Amino acid sequence: MNRNILLVALLLTFLSFLTPSCEKDNDLSKADLLKFKEIAWNSLNASEQKFVTVNWQDANAKVIKNPDNEAEDIVLVSFRTTVSDLTGPLNVFIHIHTEEVFQPNNITDYAYN
Repeated sequence: MNRNILLVALLLTFLSFLTPSCEKDNDLSKADLLKFKEIAWNSLNASEQKFVTVNWQDANAKVIKNPDNEAEDIVLVSFRTTVSDLTGPLNVFIHIHTEEVFQPNNITDYAYN
């Protein structure tokens, strides 16, 4: 009986170490989000960067569903600009796994995020 309890306790302990390593893509750390903010900032040309009103590190970054493929998570980085009140923020879409910047075809929902 005591042996079974010991085995169950060891198994539960082992499984508890595995759980934190099973992160989903939408659980990106602050360091990961900062990396994506830097990728987004570097993808802007000089004239676009000139209109951004916040430090690139303070941009809004979040994991969203790809507007073109709902099965895929991507990162959306939004920069406030001098014309954000008229046009919305400057949005940069980045594939999580490839870290490539892309322009989705269906972006109307993100015009004013």
